[in-house]
Amino acid sequence: MKSMPTVTAPPQSPSIAKPDFHKAIAFRIHNHWLALPPATVLRVIHKTALTQGMGSTQLVYLGNQPLQVLDLRPMLAALGSSSADASSTAGRFFVIAASGKTLSAIAVDQPPILAELPVASTHAVPPAQYKAMGGIASHVVIVPQLGMVFLLNLSSI
Repeated sequence: MKSMPTVTAPPQSPSIAKPDFHKAIAFRIHNHWLALPPATVLRVIHKTALTQGMGSTQLVYLGNQPLQVLDLRPMLAALGSSSADASSTAGRFFVIAASGKTLSAIAVDQPPILAELPVASTHAVPPAQYKAMGGIASHVVIVPQLGMVFLLNLSSI
C-alpha cells in the first residue's frame, strides 16, 4: 500500500501589526503645533499668492477659486503661551485644506512639515480645553521633537 504524501500548511505569515506612527502635515500657529492628515492638504502657498476678497479678510481667492480663511489664533489664545515674536511671522503662509467639498485657507506662521505622530502618545483633549478651543481639535499627540501637536478637525471649524 502506498503511503499518502503529507501536506504541510504553508508557514503562517506574521500578523500585520498596526502602525506605530501616523504621518501628518504639521504646522505652527501662534506657538502651537497643529496637524492634518496629508490627504486633506492640497497646497501650501505664500500669502502674496492669494488675492484678498473685497474688504474681507475672511475670503481670499486662488485664481478664481474662493477660499474661506481660517484664522485659528483666537481659538488657540485659550491655550496661552503666546509670545510677541509670533506677530512678525503671523499668517505668512496658507495651508489649503479640503473638508468634503469645502476648501479653506488656514493662516500659518511657517511652511508646514511632514511629521510622524506616535499612535501610543495620542490622547483626548480634556473637555474644558476642548470647549475653550472652540472644538477645533479633539485629540493631542505628544511628539518628542515638537511637543504637543493638536489634531485638527476641519469639519467642526
